Amino acid sequence: MKIVEASLTPYALPLRRPLATAAGLINRREGLVLRLVTEDGVEGLGECAPLPGFSVLDLPGHRLALERLLPQLRGLELHPDDVPAFDLPPAAAFAFECALYDNEGRRRGVTVARLLRPDAAAGVACSRLVRTAEEAVAAQAEGVAMVKLKVAVESVSRDLARVAALRALAPGLRLRLDANRGWSFSEAQEALTGLAALGVESVEEPLIGSDLGGLRALRALGVPLLADESARDEDDVARLIDAEAVDGVVLKPMFIGGLERSLALAERAAAAGLSVVVTTALDAAIGRAGALHVAAACPQAALWPCGLDTGGLLERDLFVSDRVVGGMISARGPGLGLLPLATACPTPRHAGSPTP
Repeated sequence: MKIVEASLTPYALPLRRPLATAAGLINRREGLVLRLVTEDGVEGLGECAPLPGFSVLDLPGHRLALERLLPQLRGLELHPDDVPAFDLPPAAAFAFECALYDNEGRRRGVTVARLLRPDAAAGVACSRLVRTAEEAVAAQAEGVAMVKLKVAVESVSRDLARVAALRALAPGLRLRLDANRGWSFSEAQEALTGLAALGVESVEEPLIGSDLGGLRALRALGVPLLADESARDEDDVARLIDAEAVDGVVLKPMFIGGLERSLALAERAAAAGLSVVVTTALDAAIGRAGALHVAAACPQAALWPCGLDTGGLLERDLFVSDRVVGGMISARGPGLGLLPLATACPTPRHAGSPTP
């Protein structure tokens, strides 16, 4: 089918509460919605949402790339495999590929996950990002098996106290930490030594920079390490595997640059015996849906609970927030399975989730 309409719409969505990370405070998410319509009247949607401090190019740069792309698309008959030919920056490539897959899935009446992998899972177990021990307890009561806590924003001693408080209130809850490259080697040693006794499942990016030797040395302390910012492309993942630097990878399709690229990295990591986690980049509903369908298509034996339950961090959203039932989110369809806010039936929401 030929593309007959192509447009961009900007959005700005505030967070319900600012989110503190080692890279700075996040107050809002801004991005672009890419809409492609084919000659049969079917639309496909994609989201471009680079995150300041984490993405390699800012939003204006991504917008310029997409604005240059739009005139080339009208009248062309494209397939998702054609995305790499346009040499787009990561978040723009993700938006373009999502829109093409969403259109294809809607026309064929199947999920994007099943287009990526015919035997894709129907749903994915999710972790939840929390700020306090009380939020972790609430998540556990709703069936969430794993939570994620940001660290390296305060002192190591303060982080250890926060983790101990959470563990005391929720002893059976699986806990993952994210340092966002916020610790020096000595700080990471201190933190991981203390965390080993607290039953922490893993720590993401404990070290400032990309010190593979340092990561390998820290693995000896007994807490599994995950790469996130250090796992953006095939070369990154190959280096991590060769250096035996981590126990798993965290893949953000918005940062990696597409659905197929993310799936290829997941398969490469799984084949090397690494665990795989797919997460959003605090995206709006379209980006979260794209990440969810990637996770459903990943090798399930290697997949840990994924960081897809982030819609509740936003004050409002573009589409209905993902429904979490028993710690799982279903990869619904057709296409990305997006439900408009105005027409969707009310569904149960976890505390702090957007109100349609």
